[in-house]
Amino acid sequence: MLDSYSGTMRTFVQPTMEAAAEREAKRRNKKNPAVSAGDVETVFATHTAGVEWEPEVLRRVESAPEFVRAGIKKAAEFNARREGIAIITGQDLTRFRNRAMMRAVRRMKGFGMRELDFSAFEIARERVPRLKDNVQAVKRFAAIQDYVESHRDPDGGGLGLMDRDLLEQMKAELKRGKRKTS
Repeated sequence: MLDSYSGTMRTFVQPTMEAAAEREAKRRNKKNPAVSAGDVETVFATHTAGVEWEPEVLRRVESAPEFVRAGIKKAAEFNARREGIAIITGQDLTRFRNRAMMRAVRRMKGFGMRELDFSAFEIARERVPRLKDNVQAVKRFAAIQDYVESHRDPDGGGLGLMDRDLLEQMKAELKRGKRKTS
């Protein structure tokens, strides 16, 4: 069965691996960035596909709740590769997070929501086919809700690196009327 997928997998994986090996070669030798077998081995061995992390930023990811840690790392590395960033900084990670949160808010807005609350998941389960009977999604969402509710201060703060500014932007986006399409 794997053989039937190998052509499709190659279509998606090969360009990513080639780009990662090229980035590794440039990182190793800017004057002569010829890709070597060692560059390819480095990409495989580090599981970073050519993207590195500032140590304190990687520690920030590792301190995130377990249920979101792998997703944060994967999304940040994907965004860094897409933008040609070789080393993920704190500013990059914050920017990627903010962008992802605003995308989620726009999806909520598309569901007709005008407030930030946890009813978004129930609405999404009704409208998004892959969530309908997805037991794992229900478990992940419950973990997220438990975490947020257990870390919230009376003033609405206490959500870690989710700053008040971003929360206000998210709320404002939900309250704004629908965008005019031209």
